[in-house]
Amino acid sequence: MTPIFLNARCALFLLLVAFSLSAFAQGGSGDLPPVPKSTSSKAKPKPSTTKAKTTSPKSSAKVVVAKEPAKVAPIAFDQPLEGKIEAQTAGRIPPNVYYQDYVLTGTDADLFNIQISSLHASLKVELLDANKIMVPLKRNESSGEYHLNTPDQILPADGEYRVRVSVAPSPTLAAPVLFTLKINHLGLTAAGYKNRLEQIVKGFNPQKVEESIGQLERLSQDDPKQAGAYEYLGLLYNEFQKDQVKGSAAMMQAIKLGGSAIFKVAHDSQWRRPSRDRQNQRMSFPDLRTSWVKISSTQLTISDFNTIDKPMLTITKAQLKEANRFGQTSVLVIKHSNKLVKPDTINFALTTPNEADQVLDVIKGNLLRKE
Repeated sequence: MTPIFLNARCALFLLLVAFSLSAFAQGGSGDLPPVPKSTSSKAKPKPSTTKAKTTSPKSSAKVVVAKEPAKVAPIAFDQPLEGKIEAQTAGRIPPNVYYQDYVLTGTDADLFNIQISSLHASLKVELLDANKIMVPLKRNESSGEYHLNTPDQILPADGEYRVRVSVAPSPTLAAPVLFTLKINHLGLTAAGYKNRLEQIVKGFNPQKVEESIGQLERLSQDDPKQAGAYEYLGLLYNEFQKDQVKGSAAMMQAIKLGGSAIFKVAHDSQWRRPSRDRQNQRMSFPDLRTSWVKISSTQLTISDFNTIDKPMLTITKAQLKEANRFGQTSVLVIKHSNKLVKPDTINFALTTPNEADQVLDVIKGNLLRKE
């Protein structure tokens, strides 16, 4: 994206005025005069002539030409930048506007404001898109921050934009103007956040877990106030990296933001307790199913493995009566008072006893905690 500038050209035109003065004979009739006879061998002197006068070009005022800044540096969200506007390197819009541009890469999901601080009170901030069209900004008079003045306060499209800092001194820029510029990333729109999260989840590959974790971590940084990324980070840390410390931290953050801790569990179709196989001494459910358990600050839900957003059952905080681990196994026993869920005791198993204890801690810390 290039700034708007005016091309001005000046041409000086020289006017040459020549005056030729000749001597002419006087008298005579209308007939041609006769050829004069030579009376002397000496050549007659030639008539005198006068050199033509020329005018010198008039001096004109200096013309100001529009120019771009010598350098356009990138600027990132949340990274303060020390900048300056000086006559030799700044861009210029005739007659006396000096400016410096910075390239910002953003999306239509980014929410942000622009801060500028300087001893020079007349600095102005503008935003231009790739087509050199101004994107409307509105300045908060109390804080001095600039906000997008567009529908929903978002950028028109994904791409590169130029953040322009300008000053209009009178008559010239005698000394550099110093300033600090910062673009504060406030988060993402709900729709933009959801879209990115869905793309990460749909693109998940068990063979490339680290890639998905990196994408989720970046999403949590881009908007730390929404729970979705933390929910899936907790799940991946637990299930694939076997890191319960990081998993628990992500889950607690998700719950704090109104989300849930997510665990994969095994259970019987009728929620019956598992029985021990006599041959291998392992615990197994009569009719094995795999589902997702989601624990928030208000309820526990269990959803089918393929439809995590459609709970098969819900037990609220008020309905949950007791939660314990069955002996030394990884099976949890949940007692509740929800009349719509039969039986009033349900059983599900985690992968290991340690993970069962982790789930138990989440349940007790959020649903069985006495206020």
